[in-house]
Amino acid sequence: STSKRAPKQLGAWPSTRTSEILLVAEAGVFVVEPADDGALRVVRVAESNGKASTVAKLPAGREIGALAVSADTLYFTSGAPGETAHELWRVPLAGGEPTKVLTSQGGVGDVVASDNDVVLANRPGTAWEVDSLPGGDVAQITIVASDVGRQPRVRAAASRVAWSTSEG
Repeated sequence: STSKRAPKQLGAWPSTRTSEILLVAEAGVFVVEPADDGALRVVRVAESNGKASTVAKLPAGREIGALAVSADTLYFTSGAPGETAHELWRVPLAGGEPTKVLTSQGGVGDVVASDNDVVLANRPGTAWEVDSLPGGDVAQITIVASDVGRQPRVRAAASRVAWSTSEG
C-alpha cells in the first residue's frame, strides 16, 4: 500500500516572471526574487519556518539564468535582461560577497554543482561545450565535450555527467 503525504508550503514571494527560478537541494530551497530596490536576489527558504534569508544580491539591470548549489557554495549565472548569461558567480552559503568565477564570450547555460565539481554549458567562442571546474576553480577547467551543437542541458549526479541537445 502507498501513503500520500500532503504538500507543505514553505513560503510565498512576489513573482515578477512567468517562470520562476527555483532550486531544491540538500542545502535548502533557493528562489530568485525581486529586492525592494528592483534588483534581484537569491534567497534560501528555511524548511522549518518558511523564512527567507538573502544569499546573494545582483545589481539592478542584471538577471539570473541558472542556479546550482554544493554543500557550502551557491553558483549562479548572470547577464543583461533578455540575453544569454555571460558570467558565472559563486557565493558562500554562509554569506558574503559574490565572486566572479568566469566570463564567457558566447554565454553560460546550465550549471550543476557537487561537493567536488562544477559542470556547466559554456560557449567560450562560437561553439557550445561542456566544461568541468573541479572545486569551482576556473584555473583547472577541463573540457568534457566540445562542439556539442546547440546549447546543451547539463545534469550531474555523484560522479556522472549527462547532457543533451535538441536539433531542428
